Order: sequence, then C-alpha cells, then structure tokens
Amino acid sequence: MENQQLGDDSATYFINQKSSSSGPERSMAYRLIERSLLLALLFVCGMYRVWPQDKNCYCSISGSIVEQENVPLSADVLIYKLEIQDGRATPAPACTTKTDGEGRYVCNLRSRGQYIVQAHARQQPAREKVNLPAPTTIYPVTFYPNTTNVDTAIRLVITDGERGSANIMFAAVEPSTIHVALPTNPPRSSLTVSMHGHDYDLATEIIAAYNAAAGTFDIHSISPGIYRIDAGWYADAADHRATVTTTTQSNLVATINLQETTNARIEGKLQEGTWPQLKWPSALVLRSTGNGIQKELASSVSSDGRIVFPSVPAGEYRLAVQGAGDTFVQLVALNGKSLPDGRIPVAVGERYGLLDIQLSNLAASVEGKVDTGSETGAVSVVIQSEFDGEVRTLTTDQQKHFQIMGLSPGQYRLYAWSSLQNVEYRNADYLARFVRDSTEVNLDEAEHATQVELHLSQQVD
Repeated sequence: MENQQLGDDSATYFINQKSSSSGPERSMAYRLIERSLLLALLFVCGMYRVWPQDKNCYCSISGSIVEQENVPLSADVLIYKLEIQDGRATPAPACTTKTDGEGRYVCNLRSRGQYIVQAHARQQPAREKVNLPAPTTIYPVTFYPNTTNVDTAIRLVITDGERGSANIMFAAVEPSTIHVALPTNPPRSSLTVSMHGHDYDLATEIIAAYNAAAGTFDIHSISPGIYRIDAGWYADAADHRATVTTTTQSNLVATINLQETTNARIEGKLQEGTWPQLKWPSALVLRSTGNGIQKELASSVSSDGRIVFPSVPAGEYRLAVQGAGDTFVQLVALNGKSLPDGRIPVAVGERYGLLDIQLSNLAASVEGKVDTGSETGAVSVVIQSEFDGEVRTLTTDQQKHFQIMGLSPGQYRLYAWSSLQNVEYRNADYLARFVRDSTEVNLDEAEHATQVELHLSQQVD
C-alpha cells in the first residue's frame, strides 16, 4: 500500500491509492463519488494548514505555600493570565488549585504568556486569646513574590515547555474594620470589594453585611491594602451607584461615607482662530489622561460650533479633533481662563460653564518607513506624546510606509512592532522598556517630518 502525507506535522492524512474496486469494472458514478471525497479531504487538510488549532504549551507553574518558619500552609492558589486587549493587560483566571499536605501545588497551563500567582490561606494564625469577636491577626491574600499589592506582583513569563516556579510565604497582619455608609438607607443594596491596581483590579471574596436601618455595610477582618469599593442600590424608581478607592492600614477602624456617583455635563463652543480661517471638524473627542483605563467620548459639532458631552465620569480629560487631518485643539478656556495644558478636571456631578475651544489648522504630521529587514507584510506603529502620554496606533502599507496627521506641536516617540497582539502600548511603563528601539521627533506647528526611519522592537509573548 502506498501512502501520501498531506498537511502539517500536527495532522497526518493517509490516502490509500489502491482500491479493491480498481479496474475497468468501476462505474463512472463510483469514480465521481471517490473524487468528490478526495477533494473534500484535501480542502479540510488545507484549512488545518492555514488555521492551525491551539496546542497545549506543555508548561506549568508550581511551588510551595508556607507561613513563617517555612511551615507548610493549606491554601487556595489562583493563577491569572494577563491577556492583552486594546494595548492593556487584563487578568483572566487560568488555573485554580489547592495545596497538598506539604503545602505544594502545581498548575498545568494551556498556553504561553504572562501570569501572576495569588494565594488565599485556608487556615489562619493561631489565636492568642479565645472568645474574641474577631481574629487578632490574619493571613492576607498574597501574590508572588510575597506581596499584598497587585502592582508589585511579579509577572511570570512562561514559554512553551517551561515549568515556572512561584513560592509564597504568608506573613500575619493585624486586620481592620471598615464601615461603609451610603448617602441614604435603602432597604436593599449590593457591595463589591476589589483589590485595586494601577493597571487592573482583581475581585475579592470579601463579604460585607448590610444594615438597612443605618444604610451601612460592615467589613470585618480586612487586611491592609488598596481597595476599590462599588455600591449599588435602587431608590426613587432609579438605580444609584457609588464608587471609592481607599487604602487600609493595620488595626484600623474607619468609616467611609460614600457619595453617589453622578456624571458631569460638559458643553463647549468652538472659536475660529484669527489666521488662517478654518472649517470646523465634524466631531471632537474627550479623552481621559493618565495610565489607567482610558475613556473616550465623542460629540458632534453643531452648525454654530457647539459640542455637548452629556454624561462624563469623574476624571481628567483633554479634547482632541476626531480623525486625521490638519486641525488640532490649540487652547481650552473656562470662564475666560486658559486651562493649563488643556487638561479638564471633572469632579463627581460637577456643573461646568461653557468651555471656550480654539482650534488651529496648522497641525503637524510624520511620515516615514519601518526597517524590518527580511520580514514581509504590513507592521504596526505606535506614536506616544511625551507631553501627556496619549498614544495612537496605525498599520503601515505593504512597503512599510506610514503617515500620521493631525498632531499638535510637541515631542513624540514612535515605536514599531510586527504585531500589537501582545504589546501593552497603553502602558507608559511598558513602553519605557523599548525606548532604545524607538525614534523621537520634535514637531513645530505645520511641520511635516518626512523620511523618519523606525526599527522593529522585539516581539513580546
């Protein structure tokens, strides 16, 4: 029997090229059926070659969980994979397990990537006294390597076939009690507590009892850390919510008075510059500043140059012209006073006067080419403003050429990657690791920088 192999190494297909029905006696119909089946099989094989299925990476993370003096500790272990979505790391549960009698654990992973390890103790320190209303010390939720802060948890970069190691040692702390007071006392309310980080939050198992008569939640035995508290309730035929971020210390009793979260309304009026005359854009966008989760709101421009953002969450924002072109926001003023750097601070429920917005059509632009060596196909470019950290992304053409328009004057840093699939381009600290591979440009009004050459940064898993 002669065999023919089709497809890649992950799937092998064999076609028997001899048949007991060979010979002139085979009917034409039988041959047509056989040929149709063969073509269908070839089509399926081709699909597998073009779109290969995910494979296990045969990788894992293991370690031991102990308390001081290296005594094994019974604990639940939760491992998160940091998925990159829209340039930001988002944690997704990848594995949950329990330690064995020796405090050891192992988690088999399905794919390579970046992971953080979190452990919850299933036993608490020995009580010094009995009959106490609450424990005098507790084991806090702890991340590798022995930190209770989400931001200082080390990311384990796991590649195919790798066996990562993460050992955690718990240290007892004195817990605190927090009373969370709502602005009213509805009959029912919900409350969630998350561990708050600079780039993302992680859910907790903290349970708070609600006192409807007082409109308060009581959180007992909470460990020191940074938390985000979200409350929701229904009253006066409407849903209400409140959010606060708080830092707790050891052995503390505190009351947090929540303020209902109501969004602000922002209105503005476009003013044309004296020279040159320009045409109003169709829309402006309001973008949040900083390195946190980015918000972007859009408003169309009316015929008389007015814009309205009816519901703006608290934070700090800057205005920008939507889309590429020669126009940019040059100046933003409130009550006759220019806002420093065009930054618009928004407080909860704040009522603003009319923003005075001045545009200019003397925007700058950058164009150039990415040097990719022998790599073929389009690549991705990230441009970061060194003034406020704002980033834009674009894809080059097949010849690696790119052009970015509508830039306000200032300094910019440009990066290039083969793909942005695993790149945290919205994280300024992450981008700082690739400064050596980047290119800096300093633009004046109406300047058109050309022949800017970029080099590919190393792709990140």
